[in-house]
Amino acid sequence: MTRTPSVGAESIANPAAPSPRARSIWVRSPRDPAVVGLRRVLIAEQPRHPSLAATWRSATVDATVEELTAHFTALQRRGLLRTFPAASVARQFLWMLIGDALDVGLLDPSARLPPARSTAENAVKMLLAAYQISAEERA
Repeated sequence: MTRTPSVGAESIANPAAPSPRARSIWVRSPRDPAVVGLRRVLIAEQPRHPSLAATWRSATVDATVEELTAHFTALQRRGLLRTFPAASVARQFLWMLIGDALDVGLLDPSARLPPARSTAENAVKMLLAAYQISAEERA
């Protein structure tokens, strides 16, 4: 009987997987005061300079959603995740990673956040609980 690695272990070694640098940026950048400050400026200036905010969003949020979508789609093709609308779930997954940190950074910078790693681990656990295909199902 061959053992099938878990999605987490297998996906890290997979070329379709997001790079470690990308994964670190997704979780840590919303906690960076400089990033929060930039978001404040973009929010304040968006009515006068909508293309600036749109360009920033395209280069950050949209690019990250595209990368996550590609990763989830690759895992679906390999039979490791159930079929789901990958782009929609990628956007939701990203907000599980960064939403609370952005909210705290913008509204209550003195509030304590859980460590970035535990936030990421919990988001992955929720995704896998919903969509992972068990080894028994794959057999």
